[in-house]
Amino acid sequence: IGTTVKIGTGEIISIDTKSKDKRNQFDIVLYNAIFPKINFSPSVDAFLVESVNTTIEIKSKLTKAGLRKAMIAANNVKSMNRNVDRPLNPQKSNFPRLYNYLVAYNGPKKIHTVHNWVKEIEKELGLNQQPMPVSASERAQLMSETLDFIVVLGKGAITFDNLPVTVEITDEMRRDNPHNRRLIKEQRENNILLLFIYLIDQVKGIGTDIIELEPYYRKVFGEETFVLWAE
Repeated sequence: IGTTVKIGTGEIISIDTKSKDKRNQFDIVLYNAIFPKINFSPSVDAFLVESVNTTIEIKSKLTKAGLRKAMIAANNVKSMNRNVDRPLNPQKSNFPRLYNYLVAYNGPKKIHTVHNWVKEIEKELGLNQQPMPVSASERAQLMSETLDFIVVLGKGAITFDNLPVTVEITDEMRRDNPHNRRLIKEQRENNILLLFIYLIDQVKGIGTDIIELEPYYRKVFGEETFVLWAE
C-alpha cells in the first residue's frame, strides 16, 4: 500500500471524544503516515479520525451477530465529526472519506446469505435506506452508512456501489433500480486481489490531506473563555 499509509490496531477518536466514552476497537486501521497517533498501551493505539483511511474487521467465521456488530461499529466511526480536507486531487482521487471493510476466513455457504443479512440488519437499524443517485459519478461521492466491502474467502465479495468497479451497469439501470446499492460477486478466487486493488485506489491522494485545526483550537480555548492578551 505504499509509504504514505501505515497499519495499526486500536480505537478512533475525534474532536468530540470524551475520555470515558465507549469506543470500538478495530482489528486493522490504515492511517495517514504523516499524522500522529496516541499510544494508550503497548497493544492499543488511538487514531485521529482525520488520519484514518480504512478500517478492516477480521472474522474467523462470519455470523449474523458478528456482521451486525461490525456494521454498527462502521456507522459509529462514520458518524464522527471529521475535519479533513484534500486541496489537491492527484490521480483523480475521491474526497478524503472513511472506508470500512470486513474480511472473514469462513462463513455461510453462499455469499448471497451474507447479502441478505446485510439488508435485514440495515433495515432494522434504519441505515442505507434512501434511494441511490443515478449516475456512477454521483455514487462515487456517496458514503455507505455501514460497511463498504465484505469478503468471505472462498465464497465471494460484496461491495457498496460507490467504489470504482468496472462492470456493465449503466446509468439507465441505476435509474430503474434506485435501491440497488451493492454488487455481489460469487467467486472462490481473486477476493484478496480485489481487496488489494480497492486499497490501492482508496489510499491514493492521502499524502495531500490536511487536518482543519481551527475546530480543535476553538474547543481548547472555548468560545467564552477569557484569554489574557499582554505584551
